[in-house]
Amino acid sequence: MNCVELFCRFPESTKSASVKSQPGKSQPDKIALSELAGASPGTSLTNSELSWRVRALADELSARGIMPGDRLLIFSGLCIDGLVAILAAWVLGAVPVPLASDENTGNLRMLLANLAPACCFFAVDDDALAESLPGFFWRRAVNIAGLLALRSSQAADAAPHAHSPGGIFNADNDHPALLLLSSGSQGQAKQICYSHQQLQIFMQHHDFLYRQYSDHARSEVFASDLLSSLPLSHLGGLAFCLQALMMGRTLHLMKTFLPAAYLAALLRLRIVLIMLVPVMAESLLMAVAETRQVPASLRHCLLVGEPCATERMVLIADALDAGVYSAYGLTECITGIGHSRHLIESRKVPVASCGRQLFGSLKLMTSDGRDSGDFGELWVKNPTVFCCYQDARLNRERLQQGWFNTGDLFYRDGDGNFFHRGRSDDMFVVNGKNIHPKEIENVLDNFPLIAQSVAAPLCRENGSTFVAAMLQLHEHDWPADAAEHKKVEQDVLAYYLQHGSSHGAPGWLLLTKELPRLVSGKIDRQACRWQLQENYETSARQPKQAGRAS
Repeated sequence: MNCVELFCRFPESTKSASVKSQPGKSQPDKIALSELAGASPGTSLTNSELSWRVRALADELSARGIMPGDRLLIFSGLCIDGLVAILAAWVLGAVPVPLASDENTGNLRMLLANLAPACCFFAVDDDALAESLPGFFWRRAVNIAGLLALRSSQAADAAPHAHSPGGIFNADNDHPALLLLSSGSQGQAKQICYSHQQLQIFMQHHDFLYRQYSDHARSEVFASDLLSSLPLSHLGGLAFCLQALMMGRTLHLMKTFLPAAYLAALLRLRIVLIMLVPVMAESLLMAVAETRQVPASLRHCLLVGEPCATERMVLIADALDAGVYSAYGLTECITGIGHSRHLIESRKVPVASCGRQLFGSLKLMTSDGRDSGDFGELWVKNPTVFCCYQDARLNRERLQQGWFNTGDLFYRDGDGNFFHRGRSDDMFVVNGKNIHPKEIENVLDNFPLIAQSVAAPLCRENGSTFVAAMLQLHEHDWPADAAEHKKVEQDVLAYYLQHGSSHGAPGWLLLTKELPRLVSGKIDRQACRWQLQENYETSARQPKQAGRAS
């Protein structure tokens, strides 16, 4: 079955009996998508208008020669046109590749060489992007709004819900449906491809985890609107949008996250559940403090993308008066770790826990391949695991007999709760001790002035290795002068020595207003390490510069 039938209702739809009908999708005049202009309503589409728009774009692209299997790059951020382009590609059996508008140019050139895309969609004009790419590529670009305006003018006399003559591509189980880039923390782009069957399996299990935050006794959780600010190039953001369409719930899109506007939208729309990365949640917390307005309808806040310090999660929960949960996810599969409805409703989810095993099989392995039980590298086995990489070498390295190696380190407590402890490939050795950066960062991130930290190994001239840390301070806490700068460093080190392990104590601190980040929003650890090493070596030559070495 073509996965587009999960998300759009077409008159000629051939949904199998196994696909549950959602009441919201059967209401042609119900708002399906809304694009917010700040906190105010903007462009919106009903279910029937969405289906028409998807078919209109699919027919226009078909007329331009787009064929099943063609790759279509989509630069749109988070907007209605981006979702329409993805759905239209599925109607034709083409393969959408959603990308951030500021995607790394090197990644784009790699995609051009490896994928030979048939077309590029863009939702807005972007001269800078055009100039950064080869001319032959940009000449194949298509402005989504322009195409739809053309199709609308040609079909002005047609009813908004009238469908176009072309049929839905009959996708077999292995036909590719979606290609994503996953850069991870190391900045190395990995291509991950989902077939139509694999994407449907993913969404079924995603739906299972999502429904843990709802129960039949509270029907408003199912009926309430959803609000998203995560880009379509992020699988979590895309799945959140697809989930809303699949359940027939109105989805509001806020392309640019503005904390005050986001808070106003939460209040106006009476949103029950939100999904944010930690830095967004902290910005929202500041907006709540400034306006003294708490979204009374909000019950659940899911933090995704990267871990959040325990004390920060408590502050966010108190400020929002809602449950705040760490949600661990991958682009490659769903791990089966999540929060159960029982623990959510009884408020017994441990702070910073990613949850317990809800389905599939899990194991924690040591570096030498032994089952460790309570701490190690997480391996998962469930129906969402498959040979997902375009690179056969990565499939051989990461998958063994149906088990997928996540590369993430976890601690499992006596009750079966899993706590993320960083990446196994981030680990380094100092004085014979294994150092896990996340353990250091968890301590540093709880220091009041620090917004986020990165720990990394540095090398002295004699070749020895020591721990260093790059600290992003809150904007309003930036030191006024060199003396205050030095005092902040001393206070941070004293705090760490009081709360952290002695072998992980940083021997060099670098304060910054902003940590380097990848397009995905994750911290660029490689860039952080380079900046730390460069700053340390410069300061070693000029000892009076800011910084501290030991």
